[in-house]
Amino acid sequence: MGEILQIVKNLDRGFYKEVDMLRRSEPAATSFGRLAAVAAERGLAPDERERQARERKFLAWFGCADTEGYRAEKIAAFARDTWALELAFRELGIRTRGPEADALGKIFSSSAGTVLFPAFVETQVVAGMLLASLVPTMIAQEVTVNSHTVEHLAMTDAEADRRTSKTGEGAPGATVTLRTAERSIRLEKYAAQLDATYESLRLQRLNVVGLFLQRLGEQLGIDETDDAIEVAIAGDGNPNSAASVLNTEQDNVLDYDDLIRLVLRFPKGYQMRVAIAGDETLRIVLNLPEFRDANLGDNAFQRLHAVQGPLAARWQRWTRTTPSFTADRILALDSRLALVQYTEQGVMTESDRLIDRQFERTVVSKWSGFGKLDYHAVQVLDRDWA
Repeated sequence: MGEILQIVKNLDRGFYKEVDMLRRSEPAATSFGRLAAVAAERGLAPDERERQARERKFLAWFGCADTEGYRAEKIAAFARDTWALELAFRELGIRTRGPEADALGKIFSSSAGTVLFPAFVETQVVAGMLLASLVPTMIAQEVTVNSHTVEHLAMTDAEADRRTSKTGEGAPGATVTLRTAERSIRLEKYAAQLDATYESLRLQRLNVVGLFLQRLGEQLGIDETDDAIEVAIAGDGNPNSAASVLNTEQDNVLDYDDLIRLVLRFPKGYQMRVAIAGDETLRIVLNLPEFRDANLGDNAFQRLHAVQGPLAARWQRWTRTTPSFTADRILALDSRLALVQYTEQGVMTESDRLIDRQFERTVVSKWSGFGKLDYHAVQVLDRDWA
């Protein structure tokens, strides 16, 4: 028996309880990540070359062109953390991907496979979130908390508060004031539930089951993105946190000068790094004469509908609307300073079989909320304002 199977053999319900306990201090902890950590403690881990190749493969699969940034870090961590689980499935002779993927029933044909199933579920849900959510491209940082309500600090200083001065040797410098305001942010629970008959699941191939589970994760990612966008524009519920809206010079007309005005609306020291727009608005932007470049057009909707180019920002396509993010608006962010995500509990997956109804129920949940960090880092352009 291989070393990884010796590890799996020793896993029992206590392993998942340990993961739940770990999440109290590390909300991003996962069962498959913990399995990878245990394997690494036993000397089981990919070498540096394999690790780098694996990370490049996952970055490409998730459509992440950037090799740096918060989203790239999360994808790279996912690549590292799933290595041990994939190794265990290979040792068990269970194929989870490709045209020759095994049926779900094969996992439950052995005790080792059965104990790995919750970790498999979790990998698919997390993959779905990484595919669908724009949050990693929007936030400055993610903060771990242990309450449904958190105290949030917003930056309120102006340039004059931070200004330095020229001084002689040994002379004191100017006093720099970093002003903040205390705010209260309430977290929300995101949850989705999948019900399917056990008999139908048992006969399905694991790659197909994985797609259904990814849909749960995708929906969580979509819903949290909607909330992050709404908070960025309408505010986090605290006074003066809503963004002011810049109108185009002509109603229902968007031209190059309007985009320049949007970029220049960011104060000195800020930069439009991310721009989010709906289909019609994004189509107008990409068809402006200033941006109709052959190379850009060929690659416009690759990499998870992200466009790198116009005005040196990463453009993101988001087709859903919220009360504040209408189809006619562009949300522009300096993602270094715009938003903070507070997470009390990372992604939690729970599976249960309802014997009397022969149903397999999987529930996915997450506690999270958003606060605006620096109000100057969010700008909005509206092209239909009359």
